[in-house]
Parts: sequence; C-alpha cells; structure tokens
Amino acid sequence: MTEPAYDVVNAQIGYAFGPDEQFRFRIWGRNLTDEVYHTYAIESALGNAGSPSPPMTYGAAFDFKF
Repeated sequence: MTEPAYDVVNAQIGYAFGPDEQFRFRIWGRNLTDEVYHTYAIESALGNAGSPSPPMTYGAAFDFKF
C-alpha cells in the first residue's frame, strides 16, 4: 500500500507575560490543510488495514509555571 507525498502544516503562537514570564497564552493548530493520509498501513493476505490521519484540530491554552 503506497501513498503519494503529502505535507502536514502545524502552527503555534504564544505570548508570555508576568513576573519572569510566569504565564503564557497560546493558540495552536495541527494538520491545518486538513490533509488526508494514513498514520500506518498493513498489508496481508487477508486484506489491507490502516488508520486515517487525525483531521484538522485547533485550540487555545493557558500555561503557568510556579
């Protein structure tokens, strides 16, 4: 089982603030082009199996250190 070449675009941007940059807010995204590919594929005499890639995901996070 072969697949054509593909590109996966991930991104993250954040802003740190507070004393010693103790707090950080960030937004992130994975597979931003919503590329469809298999994370693994297995070929056997009984048939082929594989797992599709995760779809585009995104979110926000607030981090802190103490």
